[in-house]
Amino acid sequence: MTYLVPFNDKFAGEIRTIYSVNSDEPNKQGGSLTTSEKCPYCSESNLYRFYEPVIEIEEGNNLIQIYECKCASCRKEFNTEIKFEN
Repeated sequence: MTYLVPFNDKFAGEIRTIYSVNSDEPNKQGGSLTTSEKCPYCSESNLYRFYEPVIEIEEGNNLIQIYECKCASCRKEFNTEIKFEN
């Protein structure tokens, strides 16, 4: 089950609402990734902070991390893929 914890933080120079995914401590120390993702069901974009990928895949010089997510608008769960180029 995926859950969200809304909090306010600075993103791109503005204070915005960000949804912490599967963590009750959105400002905890350690690795996290904040990104804007569009829901595949309702097309609403929200800011999410991810902590632990479900899957990591290496493809050539790229690293793909897949995270569980839940739309803050329609509440449906989906996976999101973040690609890093080495």
